[in-house]
Amino acid sequence: GMIEVFPFDIDAGSFDNCSDELSLSFDATGTQSIIFTCEDVEAPQFVEMWVTDEAGNQDFCEIIIDVQDNLNACDDNPEFSVAGAIMTEEGEGVENVYTQVNGGLFSEYTDASGDYTFTLEGDGDYTVSALLDENPTNGVTTYDLVLISQHILGINILNSPYKLIAADANNSGSITTLDIVAIRKVILQIDESFPSNTSWRFVDASYSFPLPTNPWASGFPEVLNYNNLDQDILDADFIGVKVGDVNGSANGSSFVTPEDRTGGKVFFELEDANIKQGSSVVVPFTMDATLKGFQFTLEFDRDYLDFVSLESGLLGQEGMGLTRVEEGKITFSWNDAEAIALERESQVFALRFNVKKNADLRELLAISSSMTRAEAYNASSEILDLGLQFGGEELAHTKLFQNTPNPFMHTTEVQFSMDTAEDVRLDVMDLSGKNVFSTGIAAEKGMNTFLLNSNQLDGSGVYYYTLKTSNTTMTKKMIVIE
Repeated sequence: GMIEVFPFDIDAGSFDNCSDELSLSFDATGTQSIIFTCEDVEAPQFVEMWVTDEAGNQDFCEIIIDVQDNLNACDDNPEFSVAGAIMTEEGEGVENVYTQVNGGLFSEYTDASGDYTFTLEGDGDYTVSALLDENPTNGVTTYDLVLISQHILGINILNSPYKLIAADANNSGSITTLDIVAIRKVILQIDESFPSNTSWRFVDASYSFPLPTNPWASGFPEVLNYNNLDQDILDADFIGVKVGDVNGSANGSSFVTPEDRTGGKVFFELEDANIKQGSSVVVPFTMDATLKGFQFTLEFDRDYLDFVSLESGLLGQEGMGLTRVEEGKITFSWNDAEAIALERESQVFALRFNVKKNADLRELLAISSSMTRAEAYNASSEILDLGLQFGGEELAHTKLFQNTPNPFMHTTEVQFSMDTAEDVRLDVMDLSGKNVFSTGIAAEKGMNTFLLNSNQLDGSGVYYYTLKTSNTTMTKKMIVIE
């Protein structure tokens, strides 16, 4: 409860132009120490620092001493740590979760391992909660809709309470086709969030579900309560549940790198045509594959085409998103609980366009992941790349697409198409033009994807990424957030 301070503790190099021997004190009479007690904590202490030479000449300066009780010697109540980890069901840390005590009295964000720590006064009552409500499409794809459909139909039941909570996208306490509708709208980027729900839910990791097949039967705790705190709590853990993600593909941390696809590639098959200004053209999309579902972004050239309507086919209006059709982008999502054999003779869907200028159709359409990630799911539940073919030949022209997601926190995909296979270069620059990341890529003919990690850049902010090929340079802007 006290500390004694001496002049040499705070002398910063006093000197005299004649004397080598100087005396230090806290006043003109030579006081050699000052004692501070608990009464001096948290208030600035103004003292004088005096210097006297051998001839008795003196000078002084006024200083401020900040007395801190960093060992809690003046506090009747000791302090304890409340610490824990926020992990997914698969054991991966969830980064950047906003953890708070008593509704925001204290708060901090989890690190890349999902860890957090609070130091709290003893004998208090505390409630710890967690929140992460961003990037709702993280880990959420049409394949999740396949699995939820199978669950609803009893074909393949979701086997954990956390997967059931994830499937309940509209937070109704049950899993119905309304959840499929809500998730599909997020996939198609029609809606920016799930209705009456957050992007992540956090469940007390120590909680044991009385009825695992119905986690809503008795409610499940999403806060941790500690009353009359009298010891360190080092297992204040939560299980993070990414809403809409029932196959555990969400990326919760910058330590985790998404897995590459290994299932191959399928194509929508179109017939090329020389389309004429002022006409209306119907473009049938056919496919020869057996699939459980697919999703993608279709990009069309707005200088040549105006979208009119979706024509009849396997895919209905509910499987299409038109929020950015004026930019020449349409999102698609289709699934079935069981694999469907799609035959070339039957169109999956067709689109009607009004033609504004003469052109070859193959030059005006492209499949990308700029909004909804392009992928398909075969009968073996493998994830396949998805592309376009015209007359049996893969559509291939050089184009750089917008990275997705954008803005992003941990990882983002940069997708580009090539008309020939060649070595290309990807450069990332900050707003000042400084090159912060470069890599060489052995690009294939057709669609290519590069995974970019925020750790490769200089923190949050606006960046420009440039693709350099043998005959062209293309640049787009992306945003990194904390």
